[in-house]
Amino acid sequence: MRRSSAKTLKSVVAGTGSVAVLAWRRAPFTTAVVAVMLVVAVATGALWSSVEDRGWFTQVAYGLPALDSGKWWTFLIGPFFALIPIFYLPMAGGFALLAGYTEARIGTRRTVAITVSAQLAATLGAALILLALRGTGWAWAAQLSLQTDVGFSAGSLAAVAVVSATVRSPWRFRLRAVLCAYVGISILAVGSLADLEHLLAVGAALPVSRRLARESDDGGG
Repeated sequence: MRRSSAKTLKSVVAGTGSVAVLAWRRAPFTTAVVAVMLVVAVATGALWSSVEDRGWFTQVAYGLPALDSGKWWTFLIGPFFALIPIFYLPMAGGFALLAGYTEARIGTRRTVAITVSAQLAATLGAALILLALRGTGWAWAAQLSLQTDVGFSAGSLAAVAVVSATVRSPWRFRLRAVLCAYVGISILAVGSLADLEHLLAVGAALPVSRRLARESDDGGG
């Protein structure tokens, strides 16, 4: 019985190691980011309790309040956290799927450039837009100007928006339609800070997706 259990455990470890090596070879950037997310989640306890309840939350959450306070580093640190433990599944899983697919399609360097620049542009852009609008009397803008956020979702959505240029028609149109529907419905129905960031990320990435992806002629029209 013990020998059987030991063999099973050894097989699981070996299989996990093989998957990790394969993931690293195909998508090293995506693998590294997801690994950092999980390590940070365990080290800080964010994997089992909400970071919003922690005293240091304001030191990692980005948004206009962080910009007002001069906490520029939050825009670099915040992407590796999730607001509540259950959000790690869609955040880390979504990043692994979207950024991983992008990295496999267009390469590591371009994926790094797209996801990181889009994440920073969307989060900083949202903060600057709210800075300009919060004094206008618009209740929605005033409310969002007080909100903060964490997560890497804007960057991963921008990545899949860019890689959509490499998908053959009619799947290209369908993928883009789903992306536009998601960000459009979210900003209208929910209208959170994250939804504004997603709208900016996808809205900025889609128009230049073909150029950024360097799509080949056989990718469809």
